[in-house]
Amino acid sequence: MPRSFPCGLLGGGWRRASSWRVCCAAVRDQIISEKFVPDTEKTIRPLTQELGGVAGGEKYVVAGILFKFSIDSKGLYGSDDLAAKEAGHQLKVWCRMRRCTW
Repeated sequence: MPRSFPCGLLGGGWRRASSWRVCCAAVRDQIISEKFVPDTEKTIRPLTQELGGVAGGEKYVVAGILFKFSIDSKGLYGSDDLAAKEAGHQLKVWCRMRRCTW
């Protein structure tokens, strides 16, 4: 049975920041809980092939939000811990770029 997530959009934007956080937390919990479930049986299926790239781990899109589950599924980093460390570096770079003025 498909699970419903509290990810309602209103007029192309989120109703409230708190609803965005609730949606992200629910999706995050679902993705993590299904780590060892075959892709064909997951509630939220990864879109890694469609989105491209293998180094970032599994990628999911729900309600227009990109979720990256940083695991070393292709053996590029040597462990899930090192893949997560790389994801942390990517997040730091993204945050710094967002603060720049173009």
